[in-house]
Amino acid sequence: MDDYEKTSAACVFIRQHTTIRPQVGIICGSGLGNIVDRVANQVVIPYSTIPGFPACTGYSHRMIALPIRVMKMLGAEYLFVTNAAGGMNRTYKPGDMVIIQDHVDFSSLVGLNPLTGPNDER
Repeated sequence: MDDYEKTSAACVFIRQHTTIRPQVGIICGSGLGNIVDRVANQVVIPYSTIPGFPACTGYSHRMIALPIRVMKMLGAEYLFVTNAAGGMNRTYKPGDMVIIQDHVDFSSLVGLNPLTGPNDER
């Protein structure tokens, strides 16, 4: 199965469990998972039940990008991602909020990049 078929299969499964069509995708990192408690009308679908979804660590970069492709196919036009990031500016203090404008992806130096290879614009 190619990326598009995997994405489609996951979307079909998710659509069988909810009529919600997201406009925004959210990936919470660094302990922000509890933000889900503020979401109304929740539909809980465990990753392990979604066809093709990575359920733990150890997957390729292409595979871990699958949930983002699924969010887009489900209708999300915006993606909000949070994480913890170190800063080199000595004036930054723990807990400071910053907006990351760019990053250095060292994994790309050895050919590990989810954007490598064919891209399906569908």
